[in-house]
Amino acid sequence: MPGMITKQRGHIVGIASIAVGRFIPYTVTKYAVRALMESLNSELRMDGLQNAVHTTCVYPALIATRQQFMDMLDKLNFLKRFYVFTPEQVADQIIKGILTNKREVFVPNIMALLSKQFECLPASLRHLLVSCIMRGKIPKLTARIESSRQP
Repeated sequence: MPGMITKQRGHIVGIASIAVGRFIPYTVTKYAVRALMESLNSELRMDGLQNAVHTTCVYPALIATRQQFMDMLDKLNFLKRFYVFTPEQVADQIIKGILTNKREVFVPNIMALLSKQFECLPASLRHLLVSCIMRGKIPKLTARIESSRQP
């Protein structure tokens, strides 16, 4: 980062996650990425560098990465309930976010709105929704969105 500050130019990207629920160690580390990126962005603003060094925090849904992870999700019937993005799809969204200096990038984009609304709910309702999602009681929203984009 010192080089970015000296050159008055740079972009830092952190990969967090939309993940919630039972994967607590995973979500804790991804939430830490979110906190780090928000703190870094605030610090850059306080130092007057918000137009020189940019930050982007990425919140992807499921990404088809490690086969072991995908196998585990398949055993839990997650792959039948949620759309899984390819690494290339996520990378395309990240690049678009960097080029437009977005502070946050959600994959899929609709999750930005849902995430912000979710955070405004009372904790008891958030817990109920997460429980319903984990048990498959809420339909595959991202799959519906993707299928509606098909010609």
